[in-house]
Amino acid sequence: MAYLLDQFPSVSETFILREMAQLERRGVRILPCALVRPEVGAPIHQEAEAFLARTVYRPARPQVGDWLRACVRWPKGGASGTVLAIAHSLRRPGHAREMAGSLAAASHFAPAIQAAGVQHLHAQFGSMPATIGLMLAEITGLSLSLSLHARDIFTDESILLRQKLLESEFATTCTKFARDRLLATQPAALHGRLHLVRHGIDITRTTRTHRPAREPIITIVGRLVEKKGHRVLLRAMQMLRRRRTDLMLAVAGDGPLRGELESLAESLGIAPLVNFCGTLAQEQIEELLAASRVLVAPSVVAADGDRDGLPNVILEAALIGTPIVASEVSAIPEFVVNRETGLLVPPDEPRRLADAISAVLEDPAAAHHRAEEARRRVTAEYDISRNVQALEALLRETVTRREEAPARRRSADQP
Repeated sequence: MAYLLDQFPSVSETFILREMAQLERRGVRILPCALVRPEVGAPIHQEAEAFLARTVYRPARPQVGDWLRACVRWPKGGASGTVLAIAHSLRRPGHAREMAGSLAAASHFAPAIQAAGVQHLHAQFGSMPATIGLMLAEITGLSLSLSLHARDIFTDESILLRQKLLESEFATTCTKFARDRLLATQPAALHGRLHLVRHGIDITRTTRTHRPAREPIITIVGRLVEKKGHRVLLRAMQMLRRRRTDLMLAVAGDGPLRGELESLAESLGIAPLVNFCGTLAQEQIEELLAASRVLVAPSVVAADGDRDGLPNVILEAALIGTPIVASEVSAIPEFVVNRETGLLVPPDEPRRLADAISAVLEDPAAAHHRAEEARRRVTAEYDISRNVQALEALLRETVTRREEAPARRRSADQP
């Protein structure tokens, strides 16, 4: 099968890499088709190395020759994909650039997909990867499925989402919260195609256990974007500093808000306490979580409606045994149950966040008890070796059904 991806590999989307690796262990050969290469020098997880040699990347500039060759090889499909791109661009001129870019990318990917013997297309995210998937399905006649997550559901960046769902054999969401949103916004005819397939982590992989450093480290992991709630945490740290002076905040990740957040830390008078670590490899994140007194996930709903689903770092912290404080946003309460597996606070309330962090630091025994319950739950419900079986079953059922369809038609034609 082909996996249609935005950037690959991406350190902020390790859940996709884990899923791909687990499917391959179960005998599903994957051809990654990606829009963006990783930045030069960016950390690359070890599991991604096995996929890099076969990954097909979109050219930096669209190639007319790719489109012409696709139209020659698949005359009906090439014409159908081209008509789809033109017709929708005329209806929605604001979408023309994505439609043209997706047609070009699909035309480039199609020969590689054919040469690899791909039987099915799977798009990660309902945004441009799914638009390319829609075009590829038109051109090649292959079946398509989608994995939808958060931003692609809660913002308007996923153009043609209803058509993508109609053309797909099935779609998965990684949280009940996201699936419920689709059930509420999409026609009833599509509801049977929507499946909950939770992310998972390899519960046998990590060798880290929670051994906090002597100096209390508070950690946040994630891209430096609005929905992650860094601004709220920095203001909470200012309040905590008045209560104790031995704290350190580790900010793991990078992104467009880095300059603004560094300036905010300066203006709040807490810059000496804050370590902007930049992007870290997975092993470094695990090491940081093991040394931290608490993982904080102060997620908020961004101005454009974007929000987290269930951040995977919460599952990683739970497996290591690191106490968790998180916002009561989106799907986070599906795992973080207040006073059972962590502490939940309302979003955008720095004082409540500071109080919850302080509670973890001042009562380590209670925090340890909650962390143990979180570890039990992540082991029982988020083991990727079990969770990926549901996705594999959907994929194999789709391929089998399409392989058997011509035989059924021939049998029906017999007198």
